[in-house]
Amino acid sequence: MTINVALVTSEAVVLGCDSVASVTEMFLDPIPHLQLDEAGNFSVDKNGKYIAHFSHEDLQSVVTDAWGGVTKMFRLCGDENPVAAVTAGLAKLNDRPISALANEFSKQMAANANDNDTIIGVVEKFVEFMRGHYDTHNQTIPEGFREDVEFLIGGFGKNDSFPSLYRVNLRDQPDKRIKPLYGSGIGFKDKTGAAWAGQADSVQRLLFGYDHPLRGNINEQISKAIDTLHKSMSEAVLRILAETLAALKANLPSGINTELPPKPDVPIKWDQYMLSIDFANLPLQSALDFVAYLVGLQSGESKIREKRANCWRKNSHRNIDKGQVRDEE
Repeated sequence: MTINVALVTSEAVVLGCDSVASVTEMFLDPIPHLQLDEAGNFSVDKNGKYIAHFSHEDLQSVVTDAWGGVTKMFRLCGDENPVAAVTAGLAKLNDRPISALANEFSKQMAANANDNDTIIGVVEKFVEFMRGHYDTHNQTIPEGFREDVEFLIGGFGKNDSFPSLYRVNLRDQPDKRIKPLYGSGIGFKDKTGAAWAGQADSVQRLLFGYDHPLRGNINEQISKAIDTLHKSMSEAVLRILAETLAALKANLPSGINTELPPKPDVPIKWDQYMLSIDFANLPLQSALDFVAYLVGLQSGESKIREKRANCWRKNSHRNIDKGQVRDEE
Protein backbone atom coordinates (compact mmCIF):
# COMPACT_ATOMS: atom_id res chain seq x y z
CA MET A 1 0.00 0.00 0.00
CA THR A 2 1.28 3.47 -0.88
CA ILE A 3 -0.33 6.88 -0.53
CA ASN A 4 1.29 10.05 -1.88
CA VAL A 5 -0.39 13.43 -1.50
CA ALA A 6 0.71 16.78 -2.91
CA LEU A 7 -0.94 20.13 -2.31
CA VAL A 8 -0.13 23.42 -4.00
CA THR A 9 -1.10 26.73 -2.45
CA SER A 10 -0.18 30.20 -3.65
CA GLU A 11 2.94 30.15 -1.47
CA ALA A 12 4.16 26.56 -1.15
CA VAL A 13 4.08 22.93 -2.23
CA VAL A 14 3.37 20.40 0.53
CA LEU A 15 4.19 16.73 -0.04
CA GLY A 16 3.13 13.82 2.16
CA CYS A 17 3.41 10.04 2.08
CA ASP A 18 3.33 6.92 4.20
CA SER A 19 6.38 4.71 4.71
CA VAL A 20 4.99 1.26 3.92
CA ALA A 21 6.36 -0.83 1.07
CA SER A 22 4.72 -3.97 -0.24
CA VAL A 23 5.54 -6.86 -2.52
CA THR A 24 2.96 -7.54 -5.20
CA GLU A 25 2.75 -10.55 -7.47
CA MET A 26 0.55 -11.29 -10.44
CA PHE A 27 -1.99 -14.08 -9.97
CA LEU A 28 -4.53 -15.73 -12.26
CA ASP A 29 -7.56 -17.84 -11.42
CA PRO A 30 -6.99 -20.46 -14.14
CA ILE A 31 -10.39 -22.17 -14.19
CA PRO A 32 -12.27 -19.59 -16.35
CA HIS A 33 -9.40 -19.54 -18.85
CA LEU A 34 -8.71 -23.25 -19.33
CA GLN A 35 -9.35 -24.61 -22.81
CA LEU A 36 -11.97 -27.35 -23.14
CA ASP A 37 -11.95 -30.20 -25.64
CA GLU A 38 -14.99 -31.41 -27.56
CA ALA A 39 -15.99 -33.65 -24.66
CA GLY A 40 -15.96 -30.75 -22.24
CA ASN A 41 -12.76 -31.80 -20.48
CA PHE A 42 -9.79 -29.55 -19.82
CA SER A 43 -7.31 -29.70 -22.69
CA VAL A 44 -3.69 -30.64 -22.04
CA ASP A 45 -0.58 -30.40 -24.17
CA LYS A 46 1.83 -33.23 -25.00
CA ASN A 47 3.47 -32.82 -21.59
CA GLY A 48 0.22 -33.22 -19.75
CA LYS A 49 -0.02 -29.53 -18.81
CA TYR A 50 -3.29 -27.66 -19.00
CA ILE A 51 -3.84 -25.15 -21.82
CA ALA A 52 -5.17 -21.74 -20.85
CA HIS A 53 -5.83 -18.55 -22.79
CA PHE A 54 -5.80 -15.21 -20.99
CA SER A 55 -4.91 -11.57 -21.49
CA HIS A 56 -2.91 -9.20 -19.32
CA GLU A 57 -6.17 -7.69 -18.04
CA ASP A 58 -7.11 -11.07 -16.53
CA LEU A 59 -4.14 -11.00 -14.15
CA GLN A 60 -4.67 -9.70 -10.62
CA SER A 61 -2.05 -7.82 -8.62
CA VAL A 62 -1.98 -9.24 -5.08
CA VAL A 63 0.02 -7.93 -2.13
CA THR A 64 2.05 -10.81 -0.66
CA ASP A 65 4.21 -8.93 1.87
CA ALA A 66 4.48 -5.48 3.47
CA TRP A 67 6.84 -3.63 5.82
CA GLY A 68 7.35 -0.15 7.18
CA GLY A 69 10.18 2.33 7.48
CA VAL A 70 10.65 2.88 3.74
CA THR A 71 11.79 6.26 2.44
CA LYS A 72 9.39 7.45 -0.27
CA MET A 73 10.14 11.16 -0.06
CA PHE A 74 13.41 12.78 -1.07
CA ARG A 75 14.99 16.02 -2.16
CA LEU A 76 16.02 16.29 -5.79
CA CYS A 77 17.46 19.78 -5.73
CA GLY A 78 18.08 22.22 -2.91
CA ASP A 79 19.62 25.58 -2.18
CA GLU A 80 17.80 28.35 -4.06
CA ASN A 81 15.88 25.99 -6.36
CA PRO A 82 14.22 23.50 -3.98
CA VAL A 83 12.57 20.47 -5.59
CA ALA A 84 11.30 17.36 -3.79
CA ALA A 85 9.42 14.22 -4.79
CA VAL A 86 7.34 11.36 -3.45
CA THR A 87 7.10 8.01 -5.19
CA ALA A 88 4.65 5.16 -5.72
CA GLY A 89 4.94 1.92 -7.64
CA LEU A 90 8.12 -0.12 -7.78
CA ALA A 91 10.24 0.37 -4.65
CA LYS A 92 13.48 -0.76 -6.30
CA LEU A 93 15.18 -0.65 -9.69
CA ASN A 94 18.03 -3.08 -10.30
CA ASP A 95 17.95 -3.96 -6.57
CA ARG A 96 18.55 -0.34 -5.58
CA PRO A 97 15.86 1.57 -3.62
CA ILE A 98 14.26 4.48 -5.41
CA SER A 99 15.39 6.74 -2.56
CA ALA A 100 19.04 5.73 -3.10
CA LEU A 101 18.78 6.58 -6.79
CA ALA A 102 17.13 9.89 -5.95
CA ASN A 103 19.93 10.72 -3.52
CA GLU A 104 22.50 9.99 -6.23
CA PHE A 105 20.65 12.31 -8.57
CA SER A 106 20.47 15.01 -5.87
CA LYS A 107 24.25 14.90 -5.48
CA GLN A 108 24.65 15.39 -9.21
CA MET A 109 22.36 18.40 -9.04
CA ALA A 110 24.38 19.84 -6.14
CA ALA A 111 27.58 19.50 -8.17
CA ASN A 112 26.00 21.52 -10.99
CA ALA A 113 23.96 23.97 -8.96
CA ASN A 114 24.35 26.81 -11.45
CA ASP A 115 22.51 24.80 -14.12
CA ASN A 116 19.39 24.31 -12.01
CA ASP A 117 17.21 27.39 -12.09
CA THR A 118 13.78 26.00 -13.10
CA ILE A 119 11.57 23.25 -11.73
CA ILE A 120 10.80 21.73 -15.12
CA GLY A 121 14.52 21.61 -15.89
CA VAL A 122 15.14 19.51 -12.77
CA VAL A 123 12.13 17.30 -13.55
CA GLU A 124 13.35 16.61 -17.08
CA LYS A 125 16.85 15.73 -15.88
CA PHE A 126 15.44 13.46 -13.18
CA VAL A 127 13.21 11.64 -15.67
CA GLU A 128 16.16 11.10 -18.00
CA PHE A 129 18.26 9.79 -15.10
CA MET A 130 15.55 7.44 -13.78
CA ARG A 131 14.44 6.22 -17.18
CA GLY A 132 17.90 4.74 -17.79
CA HIS A 133 17.62 2.69 -14.60
CA TYR A 134 14.02 1.78 -15.41
CA ASP A 135 14.88 0.50 -18.89
CA THR A 136 17.76 -1.59 -17.53
CA HIS A 137 15.50 -3.04 -14.84
CA ASN A 138 12.86 -4.03 -17.42
CA GLN A 139 15.06 -5.15 -20.31
CA THR A 140 13.85 -8.78 -20.01
CA ILE A 141 10.22 -7.93 -19.15
CA PRO A 142 7.66 -7.53 -21.98
CA GLU A 143 6.36 -3.97 -22.17
CA GLY A 144 2.78 -4.91 -21.27
CA PHE A 145 3.91 -6.55 -18.03
CA ARG A 146 6.14 -3.75 -16.73
CA GLU A 147 5.17 -2.08 -13.47
CA ASP A 148 5.19 1.69 -13.30
CA VAL A 149 7.23 4.01 -11.12
CA GLU A 150 5.27 7.17 -10.41
CA PHE A 151 6.44 10.46 -8.90
CA LEU A 152 4.77 13.63 -7.72
CA ILE A 153 7.47 16.29 -8.05
CA GLY A 154 7.02 19.81 -6.72
CA GLY A 155 9.15 22.83 -6.12
CA PHE A 156 9.59 26.56 -5.99
CA GLY A 157 12.12 27.83 -8.52
CA LYS A 158 14.46 30.63 -7.53
CA ASN A 159 13.22 32.70 -10.46
CA ASP A 160 9.56 31.69 -10.02
CA SER A 161 6.86 33.69 -8.30
CA PHE A 162 4.64 30.62 -7.95
CA PRO A 163 5.22 26.96 -6.94
CA SER A 164 4.59 24.12 -9.39
CA LEU A 165 3.77 20.41 -9.32
CA TYR A 166 4.30 17.64 -11.91
CA ARG A 167 3.30 14.00 -12.21
CA VAL A 168 5.82 11.58 -13.74
CA ASN A 169 5.12 8.03 -14.95
CA LEU A 170 8.22 6.22 -16.19
CA ARG A 171 6.20 3.52 -17.97
CA ASP A 172 4.55 6.01 -20.31
CA GLN A 173 5.78 7.01 -23.74
CA PRO A 174 8.50 9.71 -23.79
CA ASP A 175 6.16 12.56 -24.70
CA LYS A 176 3.67 11.61 -21.95
CA ARG A 177 5.93 10.87 -18.99
CA ILE A 178 5.84 14.40 -17.56
CA LYS A 179 2.41 15.84 -16.82
CA PRO A 180 2.07 19.41 -15.49
CA LEU A 181 -0.53 19.52 -12.72
CA TYR A 182 -0.51 22.84 -10.87
CA GLY A 183 1.47 26.00 -11.40
CA SER A 184 1.58 29.12 -13.51
CA GLY A 185 2.26 28.94 -17.21
CA ILE A 186 1.28 26.87 -20.25
CA GLY A 187 0.19 23.28 -19.70
CA PHE A 188 -1.00 23.50 -16.10
CA LYS A 189 -4.67 22.79 -15.45
CA ASP A 190 -4.77 25.29 -12.59
CA LYS A 191 -2.49 27.28 -10.32
CA THR A 192 -3.42 25.50 -7.08
CA GLY A 193 -4.93 22.19 -6.06
CA ALA A 194 -4.24 18.71 -4.73
CA ALA A 195 -3.01 15.51 -6.34
CA TRP A 196 -2.24 12.00 -5.16
CA ALA A 197 -0.70 8.73 -6.27
CA GLY A 198 -0.83 5.14 -5.13
CA GLN A 199 -3.88 3.85 -3.28
CA ALA A 200 -6.19 6.78 -2.61
CA ASP A 201 -9.79 5.56 -2.42
CA SER A 202 -10.37 7.14 1.01
CA VAL A 203 -8.85 10.43 -0.15
CA GLN A 204 -11.08 10.41 -3.23
CA ARG A 205 -14.19 9.75 -1.17
CA LEU A 206 -13.43 12.68 1.10
CA LEU A 207 -12.62 15.16 -1.66
CA PHE A 208 -14.98 13.95 -4.41
CA GLY A 209 -17.71 12.27 -2.39
CA TYR A 210 -16.91 8.99 -4.18
CA ASP A 211 -13.94 6.95 -5.36
CA HIS A 212 -13.43 5.60 -8.87
CA PRO A 213 -14.60 2.02 -8.12
CA LEU A 214 -17.75 3.36 -6.46
CA ARG A 215 -18.48 5.65 -9.40
CA GLY A 216 -17.92 2.79 -11.84
CA ASN A 217 -20.20 0.47 -9.87
CA ILE A 218 -22.98 3.06 -9.69
CA ASN A 219 -22.78 3.73 -13.43
CA GLU A 220 -22.78 -0.02 -14.11
CA GLN A 221 -25.81 -0.65 -11.90
CA ILE A 222 -27.75 2.20 -13.53
CA SER A 223 -26.88 0.87 -16.98
CA LYS A 224 -27.96 -2.66 -16.08
CA ALA A 225 -31.21 -1.40 -14.53
CA ILE A 226 -32.04 0.60 -17.66
CA ASP A 227 -31.20 -2.37 -19.91
CA THR A 228 -33.45 -4.65 -17.84
CA LEU A 229 -36.29 -2.11 -17.78
CA HIS A 230 -36.02 -1.43 -21.52
CA LYS A 231 -36.08 -5.15 -22.30
CA SER A 232 -39.06 -5.86 -20.03
CA MET A 233 -41.00 -2.89 -21.44
CA SER A 234 -40.32 -4.01 -25.00
CA GLU A 235 -41.55 -7.52 -24.18
CA ALA A 236 -44.61 -6.12 -22.39
CA VAL A 237 -45.55 -3.85 -25.31
CA LEU A 238 -45.26 -6.72 -27.78
CA ARG A 239 -47.28 -9.01 -25.49
CA ILE A 240 -50.06 -6.43 -25.03
CA LEU A 241 -50.12 -5.73 -28.75
CA ALA A 242 -50.30 -9.44 -29.59
CA GLU A 243 -53.09 -10.06 -27.09
CA THR A 244 -55.04 -7.05 -28.39
CA LEU A 245 -54.75 -8.19 -31.99
CA ALA A 246 -55.73 -11.71 -31.01
CA ALA A 247 -58.83 -10.43 -29.20
CA LEU A 248 -59.77 -8.36 -32.22
CA LYS A 249 -58.92 -11.24 -34.56
CA ALA A 250 -56.89 -8.79 -36.58
CA ASN A 251 -53.39 -8.61 -37.99
CA LEU A 252 -50.90 -5.86 -37.37
CA PRO A 253 -50.90 -3.48 -40.36
CA SER A 254 -47.68 -3.33 -42.27
CA GLY A 255 -45.31 -0.45 -41.62
CA ILE A 256 -46.08 -0.16 -37.90
CA ASN A 257 -42.96 0.49 -35.83
CA THR A 258 -43.19 -1.42 -32.56
CA GLU A 259 -39.77 -0.45 -31.25
CA LEU A 260 -39.54 1.59 -28.06
CA PRO A 261 -37.53 4.82 -27.96
CA PRO A 262 -33.80 4.27 -27.43
CA LYS A 263 -32.51 3.74 -23.92
CA PRO A 264 -31.85 7.10 -22.23
CA ASP A 265 -28.54 8.19 -20.82
CA VAL A 266 -28.59 9.05 -17.14
CA PRO A 267 -25.96 11.72 -16.57
CA ILE A 268 -24.89 12.19 -12.98
CA LYS A 269 -23.46 15.53 -11.92
CA TRP A 270 -20.55 14.07 -10.02
CA ASP A 271 -18.94 17.48 -9.50
CA GLN A 272 -21.71 18.52 -7.14
CA TYR A 273 -20.35 16.18 -4.46
CA MET A 274 -16.84 17.63 -4.42
CA LEU A 275 -15.51 19.18 -1.25
CA SER A 276 -15.05 22.91 -1.83
CA ILE A 277 -11.55 23.97 -0.76
CA ASP A 278 -9.81 27.27 -1.40
CA PHE A 279 -6.37 25.76 -1.99
CA ALA A 280 -4.83 29.06 -3.08
CA ASN A 281 -5.46 30.78 0.24
CA LEU A 282 -4.84 27.92 2.65
CA PRO A 283 -2.49 29.05 5.42
CA LEU A 284 0.74 27.09 5.40
CA GLN A 285 0.01 25.28 8.66
CA SER A 286 -3.48 24.37 7.46
CA ALA A 287 -2.00 22.96 4.26
CA LEU A 288 0.45 20.87 6.28
CA ASP A 289 -2.32 19.62 8.57
CA PHE A 290 -4.56 18.78 5.63
CA VAL A 291 -1.90 16.73 3.83
CA ALA A 292 -1.10 14.92 7.09
CA TYR A 293 -4.80 14.20 7.56
CA LEU A 294 -5.21 12.77 4.05
CA VAL A 295 -2.17 10.51 4.41
CA GLY A 296 -3.34 9.34 7.84
CA LEU A 297 -6.87 8.76 6.58
CA GLN A 298 -5.75 6.49 3.76
CA SER A 299 -3.14 4.72 5.86
CA GLY A 300 -5.58 4.09 8.70
CA GLU A 301 -8.30 2.82 6.40
CA SER A 302 -5.90 0.43 4.67
CA LYS A 303 -4.51 -0.82 7.96
CA ILE A 304 -7.96 -1.63 9.33
CA ARG A 305 -9.30 -3.13 6.12
CA GLU A 306 -6.33 -5.34 5.33
CA LYS A 307 -5.71 -6.23 9.00
CA ARG A 308 -1.96 -6.29 8.57
CA ALA A 309 -0.07 -7.32 11.68
CA ASN A 310 3.54 -6.37 12.35
CA CYS A 311 3.24 -3.40 10.01
CA TRP A 312 3.67 0.18 11.23
CA ARG A 313 3.40 3.46 9.41
CA LYS A 314 5.46 6.56 9.84
CA ASN A 315 4.03 9.54 8.01
CA SER A 316 6.40 12.15 6.60
CA HIS A 317 5.59 15.59 5.31
CA ARG A 318 7.81 17.88 3.34
CA ASN A 319 7.11 21.56 3.01
CA ILE A 320 8.75 23.59 0.27
CA ASP A 321 8.85 27.32 0.75
CA LYS A 322 10.69 29.62 -1.58
CA GLY A 323 14.36 29.09 -0.82
CA GLN A 324 14.13 26.24 1.70
CA VAL A 325 13.03 22.65 2.24
CA ARG A 326 12.13 21.20 5.63
CA ASP A 327 10.73 17.90 6.90
CA GLU A 328 8.07 17.51 9.55
CA GLU A 329 6.82 14.36 11.30
